[in-house]
Amino acid sequence: MPSPQLTSLIAEAFSGARVIRTQRLRGGIGAHMLAVTVERPDGTRHKVSVRRLRGHDLESEPWGIEYEFGVLQLLERAGISAPRPLYVDAAGEHFGDPALVMTFLSGKTNIAPKDVASWTDALAGALCKVHEVTPQTRDLSMLKPQDNRARIEDIASENRGDPFVVEVVSLLRSRCDSIEPLPPTLVHNDYWGGNTIWSRGQLTGVIDWTHARIGDPRNDVSECRSALTIDHDADVADAFLADYERHAGRTLPDMWFFDLLRGATAYMYHESYLEGTADLGLHLDQPAVKRQLVDFLRHALDVSRPSE
Repeated sequence: MPSPQLTSLIAEAFSGARVIRTQRLRGGIGAHMLAVTVERPDGTRHKVSVRRLRGHDLESEPWGIEYEFGVLQLLERAGISAPRPLYVDAAGEHFGDPALVMTFLSGKTNIAPKDVASWTDALAGALCKVHEVTPQTRDLSMLKPQDNRARIEDIASENRGDPFVVEVVSLLRSRCDSIEPLPPTLVHNDYWGGNTIWSRGQLTGVIDWTHARIGDPRNDVSECRSALTIDHDADVADAFLADYERHAGRTLPDMWFFDLLRGATAYMYHESYLEGTADLGLHLDQPAVKRQLVDFLRHALDVSRPSE
């Protein structure tokens, strides 16, 4: 039986529609996700997704659901393959916290492909499409700006005395202002295989846009590289970078900086990340993952040092 809260949300969103069935969608760490089959008063049925933030995401960004509704509207205008926004309960009148209703993307996530080469190529190609959305092509004024300096300070404040993180933060602080920014684009800000939908071997959509920003696209590339280091290894992360640069038609400078910036967070919170991968059916060895992330970060630290 659907909850009274979900029943009332769907009835309001679709003028008296009722809930036929629900299914929990796997993989969400910062959100509750449900697939909901809805029947309208005229008897027609369709499937939607209902999203609510939880835990740290809800506490740190209580406005996130309403913000994501606006982002999805932007993506629809820009022609990006993503869910379409249908209804938002920004005030939390039904569940007590905000809820977003959007179209359901058929397919499933895929973080353990058989053909890794074509998979990383598709990931890279889809990300390039996201980064083609710029202030020159669309009005991005509703997006919050990405602040690399603030992220560094967040890493420093969230570190629990790990000297390795202290070393990374020290270098990031000292070199941040010397990194030449690329022209700003739409940035997904949590781009990895678990936030993509696949059908018949094709990447058909990108999901989870709560943290979208306007900023340097290298943040997305390194976020995905960090995830690929966890789910696979450094070689796959490097293949993804090569695929992205080929699709983009340019070499990305100073990737070591963004690998440290995004990889440090992955290193500190990799145990939480592994909960999400396990929910998607990929069970990884925690000590091995930690070693892979250390190697990933050590390599970035080595690249950062001028050759003698």
